[in-house]
Amino acid sequence: MLYNLRQGYWKDSSIKLHNGILTNQLPEGTTWESLGANTTNLRVGVVFFAELLHRVSHKSIFSIYYWIDNIALVLNFILIFIVLSFVVNVEWALIGSLFFYFSQITTYFNHYFHPWDRISLSFWILLLGLIYKSTHHNLNRIIFLVFLMGLFVKYDLIIISGVVTLFFMFTQPRTKKVFLGPVMFIVGFTSLLIFTKFRPGGDPMSLTTLSIYNPVIRLVINGNISYIKQYGFSYPPFLVFIFPLLGGLLGFKKMEVFSKACFIIGALALPCYFMTSWFHETRAEMPLLLLLLPGSLEFYQRLFSTSILKQQVINRKTKQRRETLK
Repeated sequence: MLYNLRQGYWKDSSIKLHNGILTNQLPEGTTWESLGANTTNLRVGVVFFAELLHRVSHKSIFSIYYWIDNIALVLNFILIFIVLSFVVNVEWALIGSLFFYFSQITTYFNHYFHPWDRISLSFWILLLGLIYKSTHHNLNRIIFLVFLMGLFVKYDLIIISGVVTLFFMFTQPRTKKVFLGPVMFIVGFTSLLIFTKFRPGGDPMSLTTLSIYNPVIRLVINGNISYIKQYGFSYPPFLVFIFPLLGGLLGFKKMEVFSKACFIIGALALPCYFMTSWFHETRAEMPLLLLLLPGSLEFYQRLFSTSILKQQVINRKTKQRRETLK
């Protein structure tokens, strides 16, 4: 883990990455690929913030990252409960939050330096809450501003532009809000290309290389398949995604518009992540779990509410029969 100071080699690699991202320059003889950090030099937000706190407080960089990560972990639990309570009742919002929280256990393995993931997730949750509330309030500028800030933490946030696009297409197709999602995507993708041009690091895989004929992607896919065989039913993504996917698929037709937009984008993004990342790590896929949860919770809430009502009817009829027999 990132915060274990006894890790030796991984501690040294983490320091190399931190300093390398700050200056966009690694020590001689070291490459981004050798550190398993292809294009991570674009994720400057948290690294720059941690360095600022390090210089001001004179605390160790590991201590700074430790507190950033854990504060974000607690903040995310609160934020996700609030957002889920927009869609389902308080009890099911709490169940969904706890499921999400316990799934974080799987994110602590198989990596050594990814301090941006939880902070990035905070931006995801905040944006989803703003998108939901934008039906009755004009929050376009706030959404766009938060989106821009989140991009410099981690560029995966570009995906949320798809949720914005679908949500406003479904709810307000004849308003200017329909253009917000495409504008977010264009700005996000353009800034990514520009940033990659002026801050090169490794061999970035653009959307144009998202093909099984790309040798890097073939390598990743084969690696992910081998991990599935190795882990079996304990494969972390299986444990994390099986119930949200199942609930979402079964309850798709009756989903609220917001949940439907989230579920569509989350489900479409899953195979893309499988092709371009080490899927067993799960840390990078937490935003996708976030997108799948609202719709699946709606289904499970309806399912159990219906079951309880049916049981109450059966109990009432049974009681009436007993009274009649008496």
